[in-house]
Order: sequence, then structure tokens, then C-alpha cells
Amino acid sequence: MTNENIIKILKETLSSARLKNYAGYSKFDALNSPFIRFISFNNSWLRFAWTQFIKISPINFRPFFRVKTSRNPKGIALFTRSYLFLYEKTNNTEYFKEAETLLNWLIENKSANQKYFSWGYNYAWQN
Repeated sequence: MTNENIIKILKETLSSARLKNYAGYSKFDALNSPFIRFISFNNSWLRFAWTQFIKISPINFRPFFRVKTSRNPKGIALFTRSYLFLYEKTNNTEYFKEAETLLNWLIENKSANQKYFSWGYNYAWQN
């Protein structure tokens, strides 16, 4: 695969992500559903079972259970890095501006009440 092909694929991927506002589902986001939280009766085993069901199902039940798409801070950081890579390769300032926008989002959405910059998952998780 040539560098041109890699850059073309990267641009298409970033364009698609941008159209979705860099938001999507995570394989462990089932507990973001108000319905699943309710029918789990605060039982850790039921929450775990629902999480696994949503995670492995070949059908995307998230819309049915009202799980919303959301931004993942790690994903935003990776998109930022990709834009900076494209800026470095092309010197196109639009890539730099988009990276700056995403970095500002990370700064605005850091974990509260922490001494240093940190981020968590964008979903509740069951251990």
C-alpha cells in the first residue's frame, strides 16, 4: 500500500468521523441505557449480563435501548493525532484547525476535581 493510499484512507475515515461529530458506540456502553439500568434492578450480575449481550449481539440493539452515541476521549486524542499527521504531511492549515478544535474539546471535558489532566470512559462500567 502506498503512502498516497494510506493518506486517502485516513482522509476518508476522518471525514466520516467528522460527519458523526466524532461520536459513536462503544462495545461496553450498554449501561448508558436508562432502560437497561432500570431493568437490572441494581444487580451487578444483571448489569454484567446486559453489557455482554449488547457487546456480542450481531444486531445493534443500542437504538432500541436508547443508548446514545458519544465521544470517547481516547478516540478524540487519536483523531487529533491523525489531523496533526495530515497537517505535517500536507501543510494544510484546515487539519491543524480541526486538531486544535478537538484538543480544546479534550481540555473542556477533562475529569473534574483532578489535580492533573485526566479523562475517563464515556460510559458506566460494571466490574
